[in-house]
Amino acid sequence: MVTKHEVLGVDHISDIWVIDWWSGQKETDVWIDSQLDLMKAHQPFYWFGESGAIKRAISPFLNRRMQEREVYGRVEWIISVTLPP
Repeated sequence: MVTKHEVLGVDHISDIWVIDWWSGQKETDVWIDSQLDLMKAHQPFYWFGESGAIKRAISPFLNRRMQEREVYGRVEWIISVTLPP
């Protein structure tokens, strides 16, 4: 499974821009640190993640790494929806 992180911005005329991006098929510790690198660099208002099994699996580690690295941000967990073909 490939993990993707995107940092998006909105300009004064409501155009959405991709500011930064990370993608990889890596272990959890690697992509969480990549997420925190992006959060530290860009200080987003929110970070969105998939709720359910993903949230339950990574929340404790993510929270611990935020404290260890002193990188904090609001994480909103959203429901994954699979649309029919």
